[in-house]
Parts: sequence; structure tokens; C-alpha cells
Amino acid sequence: MDSMIGYLVGIVKKYDENRVIILCNGVGYEVFWAGGELREGDKLEAWIYEHRTEREVRLFGFRKKEDKKLFIKLLEVKGVGPVIAYGIVKEMGVSGVIKAISENDFNALAEVNGVGKKLGIRIVNEMKDLGAVSLIGLDQEKKEEKVEIISALINLGYDRRDAKKAVEEIERQGGDLKNYSLAIKKAIKMIKSINKR
Repeated sequence: MDSMIGYLVGIVKKYDENRVIILCNGVGYEVFWAGGELREGDKLEAWIYEHRTEREVRLFGFRKKEDKKLFIKLLEVKGVGPVIAYGIVKEMGVSGVIKAISENDFNALAEVNGVGKKLGIRIVNEMKDLGAVSLIGLDQEKKEEKVEIISALINLGYDRRDAKKAVEEIERQGGDLKNYSLAIKKAIKMIKSINKR
């Protein structure tokens, strides 16, 4: 099943060391958080990975797009599930993981809870094959950018059709979809203009 939530904009309702509840338009999303410390009442924009199984749905949240991309890359390694990938991103960050891979430092990865030496070696080897060292420089597909902005607008309470129309208009005008905060503000302005007609 395809992921439905890619990006959330809201207020921190509750936060502890590993999880945050993000209040978006009256709905609280419980998210495993790997983006550093937060305070209740903070405004938060979070990159979300939605992991679905037959038994449950888990949301993993990141402050930066690169962190989410790293998390997804780690899931491609045999033996790495979402909990371990989350732990690696949370403990080491993009720069720490890239450094470990570049220097063949599996011991740094092995120190993360649930990894160990054997899996640490596999992560170093397989991530090299996956081209993870150049991960920071990878461009996101426009389709993914559009989906995540539309998702954020829906979570703010806007109609899906209006959100899609506004984002497509921004793209048609040559707007920068990579600047999410700006793109969301422009889209909201367009939606309000459309609804006034």
C-alpha cells in the first residue's frame, strides 16, 4: 500500500525522547521522532515516512529531507527494518553515517542499539553499492515534491482538489517546489483566491 502521509505541519502537543504528537487541524499524529529536541507548543514541519503492516501503521519523522532519504536507503539493506533505520538516523545523522561508510567504520554503526558488528559490516558494504555516499546530492523527483506539499495542505485542513490545483499552478508558473515552506504559503494564498471566485 502506498504511503499517504509524507509531510506534516502542525504544533507539538506532546514530546518525549523518542516520540512526538503533532497536532494538525485537530488531529494528533504520533510520530517516532529523529529530528532532535522539541518543546510542547513549538510549530513543527516534519518529513514523514509512513510504515504500514497488516497489524499496524507507524510514522517516522525527520526535520530534514536528507534524513528521510537516508532512512529510506537504510531500509534497502537486508536485515534493517524501520526501528533500526530510525535508531541509526537518530543517533548518527546523515553526516555520521556517510562518514562511517566512506571510512569503512562499521564499529560506529555497530554501537547503535540493535545493529551489532555483523549488521554494521553489511550496512557499510550494501550502502556503498546503493550509492549512499552521494545521497545528500540526490535530487527529489518533482512528483514526490508535489505529493508531499499536497499532503501538508490537506493536513492543514484544505480540500484535496484545491490543494492539487494550487500546487500544479505553482509548478506551471515555474515556482520552486523544493522550498516547502514558501510553496505551502503560496499554495494557501492561491486556494484562498480560488475560493473567492
